[in-house]
Amino acid sequence: MPPVAPPPALPPPVQEQARKADEREQARMADAAKRMARELKRYSSIQLRAASEQIHRAALQCWLGHGASLSAHADAPQLQGALISLLPADLIPAEPSDLSRAALLRLADWLLEHLASAMPASATPRRRRGGAARAAGGSAGGAASNAAASARSLEDALASRSASPLQRLLLLLCVLRGLGLRARLVLCLQPPPLRPLAAGKESAAPPGSGPLHVPMWIEAHLPAERSWLAVDPTPPQRGGFLANFAATATAEVHRVVQARCSGRALASRCYFVGFDDTGCADVTVRYAADVSACEAARTSPDWWGTTLAACTAA
Repeated sequence: MPPVAPPPALPPPVQEQARKADEREQARMADAAKRMARELKRYSSIQLRAASEQIHRAALQCWLGHGASLSAHADAPQLQGALISLLPADLIPAEPSDLSRAALLRLADWLLEHLASAMPASATPRRRRGGAARAAGGSAGGAASNAAASARSLEDALASRSASPLQRLLLLLCVLRGLGLRARLVLCLQPPPLRPLAAGKESAAPPGSGPLHVPMWIEAHLPAERSWLAVDPTPPQRGGFLANFAATATAEVHRVVQARCSGRALASRCYFVGFDDTGCADVTVRYAADVSACEAARTSPDWWGTTLAACTAA
């Protein structure tokens, strides 16, 4: 059988058309692959941002619940009565409105002298059974038992005159409320960032670093001075940190904040929340050096306002 002859070669114009058609098809397929990769990256980024925001919000809800629980420990009538019965007569005002800034400082000093430190201010607390350390965890069903354990630990600390930094903070809050003052427990919160961190970058110091897990102190409203004052009963030196927040934009205003967190951790703290016997309130404007920077790192204002209202109504 004679061999089959090869097909005749295409004319040059037809070859050029076929080559261009093949290049167009390859270019189309490459462009489609790029578009698909961009869409997948965009979808992945959206999902990652959504997950980061959910984690951010969940952390805030956990800390709001924890702050409300700690604040509630200072409302125990028996504990308030026991503390007030120990106060020297010259530290008990006839009316809450009579308590001055100097008297509040003397009250904080008395607490420092009455309660020896059960743990150095520079040490990181260990998790213990019961007490305030356990109040940070647990389910909603165990809230009552955690509250009872913490109340007992505060009573034990008062009886033994040996308290941890957190216990001294709550005991001072308790005695201020027992005297009829408006007093709040202030937490400085740094939840996980809304935007995922780039590869190789580390976040600022986590909330768990420090003697009280998150920076916290007390603010009390003095009617006579028409101002809020911040008190930290666990200072590195005796005498207490006391800052008057009637005046703003001064170095003294942020002294308590800087004593608790500094550097990158201070810059990234974007929620300052005060807890009292009626609920919680956002007090960021009194403590943040750059409120706009705090707001830029926050979640939706509507969600945050609704969550604070729910915490107050609970």
